[in-house]
Amino acid sequence: MATVVTQHQGLVEYLREQGYAVDEVKKHVHSVEEIQGRDVVGVLPPHLAAEANSVTTVNLRLSREDFGRELSLEEVRERVISTEVYRVYREEDFQARMERIERDLGVALPERYFSKGEGEPVVVTNQPDTARYLKDAGYAPQDAVVVEQARIEDVRGKEVIGTVPLYLAAEAERVQSVQFNLTEEERAAKVRLNYEMMMERQPSVETFRVFSEQQLERALDRVAEQAGVSREEVQRFMEKGGPERDYGRSQAVEGYELERGR
Repeated sequence: MATVVTQHQGLVEYLREQGYAVDEVKKHVHSVEEIQGRDVVGVLPPHLAAEANSVTTVNLRLSREDFGRELSLEEVRERVISTEVYRVYREEDFQARMERIERDLGVALPERYFSKGEGEPVVVTNQPDTARYLKDAGYAPQDAVVVEQARIEDVRGKEVIGTVPLYLAAEAERVQSVQFNLTEEERAAKVRLNYEMMMERQPSVETFRVFSEQQLERALDRVAEQAGVSREEVQRFMEKGGPERDYGRSQAVEGYELERGR
């Protein structure tokens, strides 16, 4: 069963038409519990995507006139480009799963089968103050390349420090998110933090591993081959629908719920 996060009823109808078992439709996600361990269709920030079992994005060819209005089923059909499925893991969650695979299946260093590159750091931001802060605060090396508008070739196999959509995050080795939780007054005033303000605050920092469905399947096939078991046997180590170890609640999640009035 899937939770769909969208404001377009036409998209919900399209998904059901395509065979998705949609049992929940939400315009917004207000708490982690709403999507935890579930298959979600929609756009989620990384700290929420990491709580879902999977995240499916429906890529639409939208015109400027399409923004801000609801699309009908026919309009969605005309604009669909592709559908992609992603799995997002917090770094500590991912490492714990690798440890379980190594312990239970006897596969040495299973993380190498999931690797996409050397993890050379690259900063993605169009704000000079943010780039300066990330380097001076130690989140990125001083000589790290800074990219304003990232392309696939800019992030492939690298450690991204910044915010990128899932299709780019899936090309990276890992993504480090450094976020500042604004006060209610600051959000209302649409305050943009400058370098000095950032240096005075303590951000929430999390690292994520993002895989497309195809990437994950290839990695699982390689692990299964090494372990001499079926892919399904390995797949269970990467699922989030069942009971898993408790890794605590991230600062980003708590900040998100605070912003939503939880």
